[in-house]
Amino acid sequence: MAAVGLSIVELLGVVAILAILLTMGAGFLRTDRTSVSQAAQGLSSQIQRARLEAIRRNTFAGVCFSNTGSGSYSLRTASLATGVCPSGTLITEIRMGQDTLGQVRLSNEGGSGFSGIVFNSRGMVSGVATTTVTLRNAANNFSKQVVVNPQGRASVQ
Repeated sequence: MAAVGLSIVELLGVVAILAILLTMGAGFLRTDRTSVSQAAQGLSSQIQRARLEAIRRNTFAGVCFSNTGSGSYSLRTASLATGVCPSGTLITEIRMGQDTLGQVRLSNEGGSGFSGIVFNSRGMVSGVATTTVTLRNAANNFSKQVVVNPQGRASVQ
């Protein structure tokens, strides 16, 4: 009668293969990468919300950005387009570097036109062709970009 089961050599081989696979996959499971991805999706959603608020309220609305500290953005409405950041009613504000966004930093690749995105009452971007906002992790080795086209559509890349 033959013995049933695994030999010690076979068991060590399986453990070694699992260790290699887990080591390769560990980079994709890091929480800072997940935080950056979630923050980019959240920013994209808030930009769409600002666009819809402008249409719904038949006024100007937008998202204002700040590079102070880790960065922040706020959703605002205004009765008139006042530059690239509406100065009216604050709807919501998100600060990077706190809570679940503790590993996320907000930056702008191009440097110009970064103070905000304003939508008119038809939901079109006022005065800016295309805007790109970059979200990075604290180690600065992973990033996601949120691109807003002239029609007001935001996408994560």
